[in-house]
Formats: sequence, structure tokens, C-alpha cells
Amino acid sequence: MRRAFFASSAVVAALVVSIALAADEKANEKCPVSKRPVNKNVFLEINGHKVYFCCKNCPKRFEQRLGVKDEGPGTCPMSGRPAKAATRMIHSTTEMVYFCCPNCRKNYAKKQGFEFKEGEPGKCPLSGEPAKKSVNVVVNGRTIYFCCNNCKKKFIARHKPKDAGPKECPVSGRPAKKGVSMMVTRAKAVYFCCNNCKKRYVAKNFGGDN
Repeated sequence: MRRAFFASSAVVAALVVSIALAADEKANEKCPVSKRPVNKNVFLEINGHKVYFCCKNCPKRFEQRLGVKDEGPGTCPMSGRPAKAATRMIHSTTEMVYFCCPNCRKNYAKKQGFEFKEGEPGKCPLSGEPAKKSVNVVVNGRTIYFCCNNCKKKFIARHKPKDAGPKECPVSGRPAKKGVSMMVTRAKAVYFCCNNCKKRYVAKNFGGDN
């Protein structure tokens, strides 16, 4: 039971991009990896906002959990000019994907490089109350259990997934079902030629600037 809770907690920690999306510094007074007080000199820029950590090792662990793809500075996506390493930012997106059956969901997770784990419900990551097996969300292949549907809804809303509803199963091509879904978070490093281009990119993709 305790092991299942820690597995779920690891996923929640990897998805605290909601802190960055909300730009709520108070919510980020503790390191999302170690839970210790943050050092404002140690941070990652995610979707135009800063997420702070306690030490230089925690950002690396956070990026590993989030699965950040980084091909290094190439061409600035705004100007087309050579990008600079100092302008690095992480662009993270989350979407809800629907399937026709649980088997297709597992096959999709495997193809995406996710380790599919159902585990057992421990404690709800939001309330700390005992979680129920029937109330869950699959995130990047891992099942997170909640104590009630309200906590489940809050968790999904916090991560603001793009949700077009069930249409066609991406594995079988058959009609997808609302009850068989997976929240998929992807992250990549983006580099720019200058900070002005970074601000324009943030405004274009996230509706604001930093």
C-alpha cells in the first residue's frame, strides 16, 4: 500500500507543471522533488514561468521524471536565427487521449516509452485520505488513485489537458470510449536567439509573457 502511494507521488511530482502554468510562487515554496525549501537561484523555466528547486541536482531529476527531450540549441523557432543556450525553456503540454479498450491503452503506453503500472490505491495525492481503486486517472502509463471524484476532477483541471473528447482510438482506429483514457504529458527544451523571441513565443503559446 505504501509503495503504491510513493509511486503515485512520483508521478504527481513529475507533473507539478501546474505550478508553472499557474505562475503561483507561493505554491512553489517547497522543492517539487525533495519537498525542502527552495533556493530562488535554482530554477527551471517551464512554459514561460519559473519553477524553483532546493539544489542543482533536483532540476535534473525533475527533467528525468518529466521526460524532457533536449536536442540542444538549434534554430530559434521565432526568428529562424541560431539559438543560444542561455535562453533555454521547457515547453510542456498535456492532452487527454482516448482508446477503444484497455489493451490499446497499454499498447499505446508501450509505444510512447511509458512503463504501464496499475499498482494498488494507497492515499489520495490531494487529500491524503485512503484512495479507491474505482476512482483513478492514468498518467503517462501510471495509474493515480483518488479518494473521490472531486479530487480526480481537481487533479485533471490543475494540469489543464487539451481534451477533444473520445473520437478514434489511436491504436486500433475504432471508436474510442470516454471511460478508457490516458493523460499524456510531453516536454521538450526550446532555445531562442534572444529574450524578445522567447517572450513572443510565450505570448503566442501560453497567452502571456514572462
